[in-house]
Amino acid sequence: MFKKIVLAYDGSEHAKRAFDAAAELATKFGAALDIVQVVTHQHASEAVAAFARAEHVENPDQIELAKCSANSLAPVAAKAKARGVRSVNIEVLRGDAAREMLDYARSEHADLIVLGRRGLSRVGGLVLGSVSAKIAGEANCAVLTVK
Repeated sequence: MFKKIVLAYDGSEHAKRAFDAAAELATKFGAALDIVQVVTHQHASEAVAAFARAEHVENPDQIELAKCSANSLAPVAAKAKARGVRSVNIEVLRGDAAREMLDYARSEHADLIVLGRRGLSRVGGLVLGSVSAKIAGEANCAVLTVK
């Protein structure tokens, strides 16, 4: 039924539950799982600074955002493989979360997008809640939104 599942992952509790669902479905159907993180422009410097602190890097300007995010997603990918997912890919995108996810899912011919109902946000999930609504409304494949 599913050959390619795209998971939107930002580390939030909703995203962690979405991961559980995506990994279970990928294992059940033998589907490939792409774990995608979209870093919005407004949070990019915050993400680099947080990674630099965690990794004890003195000059965060020398760190590439994609490397930071990919490193944070590596344990998630390893967890998926440990659960029996046959193929796991990590992608880090930058821009508008909904638009980037939709474009990625289309370009990769995804059969299913899995995402949390709300993610990390400074405004109580209102912004990212609207992201899940936009993805559900505009995707050209099935969408599973997890609470």
